[in-house]
Amino acid sequence: KISYKGYDEASNEWVSGDRLRSKALKVKVPEKEEKQEKQKVKLQLQYWPLFAKSVAPALALEFGGFDWEMAPAPGDKGTGDLWAEWLEMKWDTTWGFLPNLKIGGKSEPVGSELAILQYLARKRRSLAGVNDDDWLVSQELMHQSEEL
Repeated sequence: KISYKGYDEASNEWVSGDRLRSKALKVKVPEKEEKQEKQKVKLQLQYWPLFAKSVAPALALEFGGFDWEMAPAPGDKGTGDLWAEWLEMKWDTTWGFLPNLKIGGKSEPVGSELAILQYLARKRRSLAGVNDDDWLVSQELMHQSEEL
């Protein structure tokens, strides 16, 4: 609020900073808050010990530069009975099947190969392409891979 000497209270006015002129005033630029480095979340891909539906997500995780590892899966207990191990863990998977992508901090894993791939592409734009044409090609390739 500006008060003018020699004038009454009715002459006072509120002004914005861009109307103030004085050598005594310095413009203070607000400091940008340092972007806190997001805590890296370790992703875990869970699948059978087979070369099948985990290949595309594993490639996307690797090419996307994610911090990831394979999660415990049927066969990891070493009992030799994959089916019994699967029945033990089935109820903790999304939709009752694999692959699943466990994301630290989230209660539910992402289930389904395509959902995993789309989630990863959303997190790393480089996986989805730099423009609409690239994105469409990535979608076509992803869906065609389902046909193989």
